[in-house]
Amino acid sequence: MEPTTRKDAPFISVQQIERLDRTYCSDWLSNNKLTCFERGKASADEYWHERDLVTNEKKSLGIPPYLTVQVSPIRQHAVAYPYYGGEIRLINLEQGRSITLPQQSRGNRGTWTDNGLYVTTTVRENGNHIAIIDAATGSVTDIPLPQQVQQVQKVQAKGEWIYVLDQSSQLLTFKTSAPTEIFQTLANVADFSLSPSGQELAYVINDSNTSQQKLYITSPDLVARNESPPIARMKVIGQLSWSPTGDRLAFMSLDLNQGVSGMYLISANTGSTTQLTNQANMKAPVVWSPNGQQLLVSESNEYDYYNRDSITTIYRLK
Repeated sequence: MEPTTRKDAPFISVQQIERLDRTYCSDWLSNNKLTCFERGKASADEYWHERDLVTNEKKSLGIPPYLTVQVSPIRQHAVAYPYYGGEIRLINLEQGRSITLPQQSRGNRGTWTDNGLYVTTTVRENGNHIAIIDAATGSVTDIPLPQQVQQVQKVQAKGEWIYVLDQSSQLLTFKTSAPTEIFQTLANVADFSLSPSGQELAYVINDSNTSQQKLYITSPDLVARNESPPIARMKVIGQLSWSPTGDRLAFMSLDLNQGVSGMYLISANTGSTTQLTNQANMKAPVVWSPNGQQLLVSESNEYDYYNRDSITTIYRLK
């Protein structure tokens, strides 16, 4: 680790860790409620449910277990899609209704914007496409990407700007109004995450000279000419996740040589770093609660939907 730390930086620590055994949770419905599915059951009849962390009550959401669920920031809608690609469902959580969209998901985790739009990658025969789904109307805007863009691994958006990480480790920037024009390209990128305000971009660079990965935070329009030092250097860095207010960045790291494996928090304002756990799962997304005081990490066997043991861990911050 090579963080920049100020002596007056506020101290962040874990107040409580709660573990939900044999349960996979994907997102927050509120600060006390999660979308969950009980794994380890030999039946496909079990549906995703709303789980109350205070009362432990469960309420079925009617969503099949082979789908994964992402909830909108205002908690009125959700998008569900298969882990390995297929149908996309738009769900109205307040009315308990869903519609199946004509687009096919690649299975990549998409992203919600703060104005009720969901941005994801879709499967098309004629190249890479991005779908922007309007939760309020159910309408879908299809955006074809330039031919030089390889298979999309991750996509995020803010306003008219779209950020795409493709299979060749290129981070590319587009405008929704001009998707065939690439405004910015950055090579050797392993992961990235755009802050909620869209004013900061965290990204990880593969350094072939040191066989390490470097974590940076900068303004999105300065990425291509960023000369600031990295915030951290580790063997593997991933699962970047901004807090709802954009003041902290969570990420996973794996580096047995330095002994710094685990989940970390970095203050975007001070550069101070806190290690929350010494266990890291580079495939498990880090999901913040709406109030920014809790994080959930769910881990499971990827290859068996119904008979896999899962663990969801909730970290509550002081």
